[in-house]
Amino acid sequence: ITSQVNLVHFELQRSADGQNFTLLSDIPVTGSTTYSFTDNDAGSVSASENYRLKTVNSDSSVVFSNVVMIKSNITAWRALVRPNPVQNVLNLKIESPADDNATIIITDINGRQMVKKHISIAAGVNSFPVIESANFANGTYFLSIYSSQKTQTIKVIKNK
Repeated sequence: ITSQVNLVHFELQRSADGQNFTLLSDIPVTGSTTYSFTDNDAGSVSASENYRLKTVNSDSSVVFSNVVMIKSNITAWRALVRPNPVQNVLNLKIESPADDNATIIITDINGRQMVKKHISIAAGVNSFPVIESANFANGTYFLSIYSSQKTQTIKVIKNK
């Protein structure tokens, strides 16, 4: 940032499709020429993320920067569940460096199988909604993923 005359704040925005942006951070102007931000959720929606900076001036006018696309290099297999605790539908995100098939099994705290699904995983970022979780009672569950690349179990809390 070279000139900050009349600037009030910056808004860092992110988009998976390059069109629909959401606010990541509202950054106050400090007079510094260097600002930084770490996007801990980068790659949570797609293998590439689009970012732009919105500058807001003291007269309420705004200026948008050019959109910058950053591609994530998926080199390792990783699975996440969101939200956790879950109130309704659980979303499973799997990042994979290669195509694969997997089985998802969800069990309750007593080991009773609640869900069993076979899924196809593409290289990159994959999202799988587990709609059956909407009908689970409050409690602790274990979501296990079995693939040729990795086996992982994630503790999930259901809390309506």
